[in-house]
Amino acid sequence: MRPGPPARIEVDLTYFLTEQGRAAPEEYNVKTQTDEFLPKPPSPKYVPKKTGIDKQTQIGDYDLFEYEREVQPILNVLLTKTCEQAILEVEEETELQEIRKFKQEYQKRQQNNHSQWEQEVKREISLIKQKNKTLNNARAKREQQIKTMHKLQCLNISKKFLSGCFMGTMTQLADHSYWRDGFKDQLTVAFKDQILSSVLTDTVKFDQAGEVVDSLVGDQLNDFGLEKSRIKAMMMSKQSRREKSRLIESADRRIVHFIFNPGQSCKISPFTRKFIKMMEGPEELDAFEKQEAEAFDSYIEAITKEDEEATDPIVYGPNPFYELELKGLHRLAFAVADNPFMKTDTAKYYPEIHVILADGTLVTTISPNNRTDKNFGNSHYLENFRDDHLKINDDRKVRLTLSDFKDRRDMMILLTVRVNDFKGQSIDKNLYKQAWFRL
Repeated sequence: MRPGPPARIEVDLTYFLTEQGRAAPEEYNVKTQTDEFLPKPPSPKYVPKKTGIDKQTQIGDYDLFEYEREVQPILNVLLTKTCEQAILEVEEETELQEIRKFKQEYQKRQQNNHSQWEQEVKREISLIKQKNKTLNNARAKREQQIKTMHKLQCLNISKKFLSGCFMGTMTQLADHSYWRDGFKDQLTVAFKDQILSSVLTDTVKFDQAGEVVDSLVGDQLNDFGLEKSRIKAMMMSKQSRREKSRLIESADRRIVHFIFNPGQSCKISPFTRKFIKMMEGPEELDAFEKQEAEAFDSYIEAITKEDEEATDPIVYGPNPFYELELKGLHRLAFAVADNPFMKTDTAKYYPEIHVILADGTLVTTISPNNRTDKNFGNSHYLENFRDDHLKINDDRKVRLTLSDFKDRRDMMILLTVRVNDFKGQSIDKNLYKQAWFRL
């Protein structure tokens, strides 16, 4: 609720608004006629006050302005700007064309990468399915073996347990005269010897059958134990190989293989004899093979003529090198790394593998410039192949799959360590002592 307006008292102000005590003046009516308004004259132009002194001079033609000369800078600017704009537009069109070309190539690369990725995924899926199938088959076989072993064990235990129960039961029934009758007594008296001999025969057969079953169960258990031992040894060997491969990147553990000189010289091999001549030069190797072939042919002729003084011209003397023979290998890797105490920003050493025929022909060279070869598809040059969280050094290696060379017995694989020559200068041989490499 709101309060009402306050009460007001009306006041008459007429007295205060009129003049009091004065008579009104006299009034007269007067008339007059005025002229019409004339138009206003225009205002004169403003003329400033004149100052200074007037002078005159004569200006000849081309003294103040020459069109051909004055227009030259303007034309230069217009032409320059026009040419620059035209060149800029041409460059922009060229750049757009290059961008479109790069985009198309990039899309093609992406499509190729995607197709390769899909093929890799399909291959991995097939490998996983094959692995799961193999594991399921192995599990089923293992379960079947365990069930068979349990059944045989139960059968053997039941036979051993029931072998005495039958005779004991029959004896107990006979002792308590459950089957006491005249016919049985007659059989016991009249046919005792025949029944005893038949029972003894059946007992012997039963014992022989039990021995056969025991031998079969024993052989099965022995075969199962041997298979189990073989699988266990295989798994332990596989686990040992995995642990050895992990030890390569370990920070506190290492596996050291010692190759020592036993102090007993071995005879030189035919390959080493030819290798020494090949290092001297291809001509020396050809002359050596020709001379050796002629000497051997003469030796064969002397044998056919039954010459007793004929001696074998091919003599295998002591070997000047250390030879190491390895068997059962599937892959061979030759790794090279920089000295970790003298590392640089760029890799200094790298491995190379040369495949050479018996006649000295160089088949291929696997190196950073030629990382693989179509004739040896499973052999590659690899870099940065270790896990970034585990590796302690940046090494490079060439991996050879020996199955690529199984049908070629006339080849030699030469392993070399090379230096990246960035300055184009001759390499000091002492630099190779700083390289770390392993086979």
